[in-house]
Amino acid sequence: MPDRIESGFLFNVHTHPDHTNSSGEKTYGFFSDVDITSLLGSNAYLMGLVTDEFWLACKTSSVIKQIGGVGQEMLMRITEETYESREFLADVVRREMKNWGLVFYRGTFSGRLEKI
Repeated sequence: MPDRIESGFLFNVHTHPDHTNSSGEKTYGFFSDVDITSLLGSNAYLMGLVTDEFWLACKTSSVIKQIGGVGQEMLMRITEETYESREFLADVVRREMKNWGLVFYRGTFSGRLEKI
């Protein structure tokens, strides 16, 4: 038995409130800057987001330490865009966040998670 056992969070899951867009559709935001900053600063490896879908943000071995002002603005812009249309969300996440050392998965509740 080891002299010291270290424990921590494996992951956390949370939700965001819905938003009614200009077309009257119920939409949800993406991971916020506070969400990602919390994940980067914690010893957790995963963060889940429950909306009308299930999202996972996963750290890799090349994860960055902080997102900075540009990253915060980008996440706010992604959330604003998801309120109006989610059509290109996977493309935006893949393109904008590829250098962060995070991998994102997205899925439905009765389906499979798919890597973005």
